[in-house]
Amino acid sequence: MLGERFLYDAKPVISLDERQIEARNRVIREQEDPNGHYPFESFCCECGAGEEAFDVLAEKDRYGLKSRTVICRKCGLVMTNPRMTQEGYDYFYDKEYGKLYRDHDAPDEMYFTKRALKGKQIYDYIKTNSEKPVSSVLEIGCAAGGILYYFHVMGCKVTGVDLGSEYIRFGQEKGLNLRQCHSRELVKEGKKFDLIIINHVLEHFLNIGEELEVVKELLSQDGICYIEVPGIKYLTKSYYMDFLIYLQNAHIYHFTLETLEQVMNKYGFELLTGDDMVRSLFRYTGNQTEKGKNYFLDVMSFLYALENYREKAIQKKKSEDNKTE
Repeated sequence: MLGERFLYDAKPVISLDERQIEARNRVIREQEDPNGHYPFESFCCECGAGEEAFDVLAEKDRYGLKSRTVICRKCGLVMTNPRMTQEGYDYFYDKEYGKLYRDHDAPDEMYFTKRALKGKQIYDYIKTNSEKPVSSVLEIGCAAGGILYYFHVMGCKVTGVDLGSEYIRFGQEKGLNLRQCHSRELVKEGKKFDLIIINHVLEHFLNIGEELEVVKELLSQDGICYIEVPGIKYLTKSYYMDFLIYLQNAHIYHFTLETLEQVMNKYGFELLTGDDMVRSLFRYTGNQTEKGKNYFLDVMSFLYALENYREKAIQKKKSEDNKTE
């Protein structure tokens, strides 16, 4: 455990509005109900290690939901384990995710515009870091399709898939080709794309291997995959430098660029470029690397240093406040 404040006490560490509190309480009731929509399951690390190799980092997330975060001593991958089942997550994303995680009940023009600006950032990143021309784009976990809208404006043929019905409808009304389904449905239709965007979605996947198999099948020859996840090491510049505020129950995996690359290598994807944020580009080569480095000490050293820095900052502020009294 990183510290006492990471123990489960059902208390949120961020401010929640009334709508978020109601959604959180519904999730808690369902999680505690043996017959509810959110059953849990344990699983092995991507390196193959089981429970015996896990150290517990936290027992709750920023909303105060029961969410056990562990790190694997054999490879350094951080994950939420146990997790909800696929059926549980499907229900959560459709019914509660938007209410709990987003600052609005349903998609609106402001939200859509913000996502379109994010689309420009991704478009520029890809243009800067890849010479491959992109004409067809798929976004997995597209929400209302704001990111895709920018690619659409730039002349690309776009497709998006997501599980949130309200968000899909909003994007469809904008004229975007969005579908409420899993990406595997597109494989059955023989679809291929020059670019697949997985923006803050990979950390939500229950079975990374199965999902990346779908990505491989959907990529055109020499196609590229843009993956962005909330990077652990980017906490020095985000989430108020607080690992507990960073934690959220919908995130199953928590990556550094190094642990992400190691997982992607396992399934035959090669890193083209990336940073600690984590923004990255991968291509499928088929060259699978089963065994890699162990980043356990690297990740743990970072998390302890971050927590120590936070404690010192709190003590410094208290001291300064006392001087002004």
